[in-house]
Amino acid sequence: MLTERLFARSARPARTTADSSPSRWHHGPWWSNSYLLTPLLSILVFLVVMSLILWSLNRREQQQQEDTLYRNVAWAQQQIRLSMTGAQEQIQALARDLAAGHADPHSF
Repeated sequence: MLTERLFARSARPARTTADSSPSRWHHGPWWSNSYLLTPLLSILVFLVVMSLILWSLNRREQQQQEDTLYRNVAWAQQQIRLSMTGAQEQIQALARDLAAGHADPHSF
């Protein structure tokens, strides 16, 4: 009796083409199975997001380096300008002394 019930359950009737009930397991191409496609899509999204994060961090670091370079160049330019202004003032003072006759031209 028990074996008859087990055999009755395992023996399925042949499917007909008119039977439109979907099968529990669809044996089609791999991309049509959602249980395979979902993990692949999640991994793909994860990789895209991680790539964007790394690109953003790299871009931010490049921007910081450019800003630091700009500040260093501006500081060097200011130092050169101050040095040139000091040298110009010394030369102007020396020229005034020479024009006024207070300095000896041979003392240079």
